[in-house]
Amino acid sequence: MRTIILYVALIGSIIIASAIGMSYTACTYDEYKGQCKICSIIQTNVSIHQEKVIGGPRCAGFEVKFEFNPVHSLPFDVYDRINKSVIGCKNVLELYNSWYPEPKFLQKYNITEGAIFNCSLKLIKSGSCSPEIIRFKDIDQQDYFESRAAGSGSPERNKSN
Repeated sequence: MRTIILYVALIGSIIIASAIGMSYTACTYDEYKGQCKICSIIQTNVSIHQEKVIGGPRCAGFEVKFEFNPVHSLPFDVYDRINKSVIGCKNVLELYNSWYPEPKFLQKYNITEGAIFNCSLKLIKSGSCSPEIIRFKDIDQQDYFESRAAGSGSPERNKSN
């Protein structure tokens, strides 16, 4: 009986979603290659506070601002679309889980003020995902090595000197 009720609820939600124009399609993006220049690396109240967040990285982070510069000229409509959100030193480098990078992360990837990295800008073409995504080619924004090392029971923490 439970299975039938769940099945009916699932079918009903699909019918309602279809009726109001929702779709379950993947997002697609246009991609533009560029270079990202690091403008500033500072600690802010928010980046410092992340070490106190339960389940957080247990380490204060740094707000890393950067600017995206396309390798090739962008079409005017694309430039106009991103001018207020992407152009200039207003982008913030965060890890995929929205944490700010920690000191050893900055060191590992040679992130310093003025450094330039290959990156790409992805602009949404269809779907309802993030409208703009900037990814660095040589910076692994899923690299949480410091946080794993700081966790209780980790091999790094329990090594004897």
